[in-house]
Parts: sequence; structure tokens; C-alpha cells
Amino acid sequence: HYTGHRARLRERFLNAPEALPEYELLEILLFPARPMGDVKPLAKTLLAKFGSLAKVLKAPARELAAVDGVNDAAVAALKAALEVSARVLKDEVAGRPVIQSWTALLDYCRLT
Repeated sequence: HYTGHRARLRERFLNAPEALPEYELLEILLFPARPMGDVKPLAKTLLAKFGSLAKVLKAPARELAAVDGVNDAAVAALKAALEVSARVLKDEVAGRPVIQSWTALLDYCRLT
């Protein structure tokens, strides 16, 4: 059942990304950092330690590196995902009034 797992997971992601649980999204982020082997246990360990996908991405690099199985490539992949998401969010609010609501203001403040 492990044979072809990564290909099946990529296909599921491309067909319905919103349907994947956090640990599977984390697996996809970790694939390049660990080209061989199962990354599901590592993804689940990270989620158990930090509590959510967002908290894994926001965790300090040194705390991520302290988790058994997390190498420099994994830390870089996770930090790159955080930076990409921040830039996408910043781009979405650029050129628009930021203070449309208290929620929008708080979101903007958290980003910056």
C-alpha cells in the first residue's frame, strides 16, 4: 500500500486540495526534503508537537530542527511555505483599503 503513495497524494491534492487533512498537506511539503521514505509519521509528529499546520509553519527554525527526522531541507521547505503564504496574503490586500473591518485590520496587523 506504500507503493505509489506520493503520486496518489499529489493527484488527490490536484483534484481537491481543500479535502486533504493538514497532515497530508504537510507530507506534500516534506516530500522534497525527504526524497525517499514515508514522511507521514514525521508530518504527524510535527502536528502533535506544534498543534496545527499554521503553528508548524510559524515555529522557529531551531524548534523544527530539534524534532527527530527534520533536516535543514525540511526546515527550508516549511519556512518557504510560510513566506509564500505571507506574500500571497500581502498581494491580496495591496491596493485595497485595508481597514474595511476590524477583522481586516487585525489580519493586516498580524501580517505586518
